[in-house]
Amino acid sequence: MSAKEWDRRGLEGLPLKLLLVALLISLSLPVVSSAMDDFRTNMEEASLGAELTRVASSISDVCVAGEGNVRFIDVEVPAGNAAIELGGEGIDALSVRAVVADRVVRTAYMDDPPVRVTTAGGGTMSIGESATIRLECLRCDGRLVVLAEASA
Repeated sequence: MSAKEWDRRGLEGLPLKLLLVALLISLSLPVVSSAMDDFRTNMEEASLGAELTRVASSISDVCVAGEGNVRFIDVEVPAGNAAIELGGEGIDALSVRAVVADRVVRTAYMDDPPVRVTTAGGGTMSIGESATIRLECLRCDGRLVVLAEASA
């Protein structure tokens, strides 16, 4: 009796095929899930990076326009634990940073021309949700700086 005649009703073939399909699904599911999480994270960081570039460009434009120039920009930060930070001490004053989960993922340095960003309190401004910020070019200690304030 050959194997083909013995399994004429498919009693052994079908369960074996189902077992193989279940095995393939269980092996590929973690890989697909991880790829989807990575894709989502990359899309959020790309969206945050685009907003970061727009803010840095607006700050440079305000400084180039000269003392007394004021602009209001709407900043849209993706939902979650993302933020855009402006100002700070030292080299941080010349940059705008995209932060996700307390980790800087992108930094834009305003170096052409060098633009120093300051806040009313002199520290770092963190924008963690949608907000409107006011940018004003001022002369401070003989050089132009951009004052960033969150407006209500």
